Amino acid sequence: MKQKRRNRTFQSILNDSQRDAGVAAWERACRASALRRLTSGKSRSATARQLAKIKRDSIRAAITLVPDEIVTTIDDDYQIGLLSVRWPGRGRLHLPADTRLPETTRANAVSLAG
Repeated sequence: MKQKRRNRTFQSILNDSQRDAGVAAWERACRASALRRLTSGKSRSATARQLAKIKRDSIRAAITLVPDEIVTTIDDDYQIGLLSVRWPGRGRLHLPADTRLPETTRANAVSLAG
């Protein structure tokens, strides 16, 4: 018996690929963060700076790709004063409070916080 094949629209393909790319960017940021923690205490400041840049750029890419799923707030319980970037179900990462991120996330944070 033949199974009916669902016709996928271009929009559904685009949405799926954007989410996949967002997940890949988030995972890259997580790896860069973990590697940065390893290098920061071993007098490898140049490497730590490069990894911090990779982390920041990867978080920006993830926010641009899936702005509805990522929430940004100022952390008040763990890394107090830092910018907390959270993707529910995938964890959270921290950046300096003065980091500039895409505006869509800042709008999310304001509406969720207040």
